[in-house]
Amino acid sequence: MTKADMIAQTFVLLDQMRPHLLKSKVPEKYTRLFYTQEDLEKLPVTIIRDAYNWLEKILGAEWREYSCIRRLLPEMAWEMYEAMGDFEDHREVKLLRLAQKNLRSIFISRERPTLFKKGKVVDELKKQIRKDKSKTKDGKCSDESSPRV
Repeated sequence: MTKADMIAQTFVLLDQMRPHLLKSKVPEKYTRLFYTQEDLEKLPVTIIRDAYNWLEKILGAEWREYSCIRRLLPEMAWEMYEAMGDFEDHREVKLLRLAQKNLRSIFISRERPTLFKKGKVVDELKKQIRKDKSKTKDGKCSDESSPRV
């Protein structure tokens, strides 16, 4: 899978997961990438690959557990439970709360990949900009990199 494909797939996975992560009380800042695809293309492939593999791992374990519990009841029943409240003693609700807690702890963990740490991504982007500028003379394009006219 190419770097661009991993970036695109990461955005898709997060978009699909976001409503459920928010229901699991994961703060929104942990459910988004605040950068464009073009910005992320500038990052080293290892950062992208780590983030993509991390999401895939979650999909295979914690997300699958959460999804299986959600499928125990029709969506309408879950909505009713949430609207009416006082259903915390029900087996399905207890299971769901535990699965939500697991998802929340993973997404807000310090061990999440660099791509999901805003400050670290900014640092990496700054490094890349400095690196690009060092390839040119005085911040201007050199003869080798300028297009031929």
